[in-house]
Amino acid sequence: MPVIVFLTGAGGAFASTVSKTADSTMVPGHRFDPSASEVKCIEVAQCSTIEGAECTWNSEVLREKINDTACGAPLYRLN
Repeated sequence: MPVIVFLTGAGGAFASTVSKTADSTMVPGHRFDPSASEVKCIEVAQCSTIEGAECTWNSEVLREKINDTACGAPLYRLN
């Protein structure tokens, strides 16, 4: 019986760690809008920092925000 309790606890801890890791890789994805008046790097979706398929919005690759007028590195979809 103690072995079952230990394994159940260990499995729960592992699942919790995996979930927190996935959450920590999620960041706001931004698109660059050159026609916008002040804020040109506009948040439109949640994306991942883990490389994979590109995170897109209307076929535009979403990026990390550097500041209000510049977007940076490309982001990815969480598979």
